[in-house]
Amino acid sequence: MKKKSIRKWGLRLGGFLLVVLVLFLLRHPILRGMGNYLAKTDSPTKVDAAFVLSGASEERTKRALEMYPEFAPLLFTTGEIVSQDLTALGLSYTGAEVMRDALLAEGADSLDVGIIKKGTSTYEESEEILGFALARGFKRVMIVSSIHHTRRIHGVFTHKFREAGIEVVIIGAEPLTYSPRTWWHHEDGLIMVTNEYLKLLYYWWRY
Repeated sequence: MKKKSIRKWGLRLGGFLLVVLVLFLLRHPILRGMGNYLAKTDSPTKVDAAFVLSGASEERTKRALEMYPEFAPLLFTTGEIVSQDLTALGLSYTGAEVMRDALLAEGADSLDVGIIKKGTSTYEESEEILGFALARGFKRVMIVSSIHHTRRIHGVFTHKFREAGIEVVIIGAEPLTYSPRTWWHHEDGLIMVTNEYLKLLYYWWRY
């Protein structure tokens, strides 16, 4: 009996080590797939306006400018959170204000750039954008955010906007500090992808 028990545990340990070995050998495709799953972007198409969600201002405004004015004749920035980096300098700029100024500095016409200085989360921003779009009769809008946010953004925006008669086009901005294909090689990528999976779980539970 004792020999059988030892043999059984030996087989279990061997199986476990085999699984670990396989996962190690396939770690790059698995990790790349985890990043790819979060990226759910649409092809650019003509919209009434584009809304740039707050956060990662440089990469998102850069992507928004690539859409302007060919696909998006109007640009709106969102978000009411004030950057602590700026308050340390005695400045009180919201994310929306920072991105608006960045768009103007890169050549966007001030008449084409608006601001929605509200929203502390993706969900809150979606509510503000929906009300804003309905009030102005927009039928198709573009949402610009970081590429690894786009799957969650689809879940937050698409269904309720469709119910309101508004089509949503989701455009992802490539990160500036790491490659999406090798996100695990850089601290920023590790933080981004890990946080996004936690947020996916939270949004699934909360909303």
